[in-house]
Amino acid sequence: MNILLGLVVILLLGGIILLSAKSPFEKKTRKQFLEELANFLEGTLEPMEGDAGESSFRIIFQFKGQEFIYEDLEKQGFKDKVYRASLRAQSPKKLTLTFTEKKRSTKIRTNIFLASEVSTQYVNEHVRLQVPKYLKDMNVYTNDPTEANKIFEDSKAASIFKKFKNIDNRGYPFLSIGIVEGEVILEFRAEKTCHPNVSDLQADIPAVDDFLERMMVVIRKLNEESGGAMR
Repeated sequence: MNILLGLVVILLLGGIILLSAKSPFEKKTRKQFLEELANFLEGTLEPMEGDAGESSFRIIFQFKGQEFIYEDLEKQGFKDKVYRASLRAQSPKKLTLTFTEKKRSTKIRTNIFLASEVSTQYVNEHVRLQVPKYLKDMNVYTNDPTEANKIFEDSKAASIFKKFKNIDNRGYPFLSIGIVEGEVILEFRAEKTCHPNVSDLQADIPAVDDFLERMMVVIRKLNEESGGAMR
């Protein structure tokens, strides 16, 4: 009886100690995650001003000679605050190459994303993009079909887009990666079913290196076509 009572006391004491101790699996706060990410990337964490949101931040850092920015934005939704994150890097190009759900045609109007740098000879012309098979179920928009085709014709660069193809909860395809006026953007969504997503990055910060390496494949191709060196 005394032995049994002693065991109960030991178990109770052990339980109290465990409950009072800080769990190693306790979820990180947003601030803790951003500080750890900035430290890992050896970058500078700073608040974003303007209409980015009251509590939006960015981390500016260098990766293999290329400047990157990790943005963590806070927006007010209909009911609650919404958080969005992305990795961004600017290339010398002014190419826009974006993707939306539903395929209508691989023939596109080149003035959909018309930039001031685009020659007027492209306006109102139809150009056929060499869209890979895995993107045939999407609309592909660009301001420069010739440069976009160079990306698609490079198997290594084109494969990056395939790696970041997702299906949303409605069953529609979308890509987490795109190019807007030369800026390569990789979006991290809140949904855990998306790739990449913020939760996975919070759980495994070193995984950011893999995302950066994949983005560099596209950036190098853009730099190569521009004849410029990375910053």
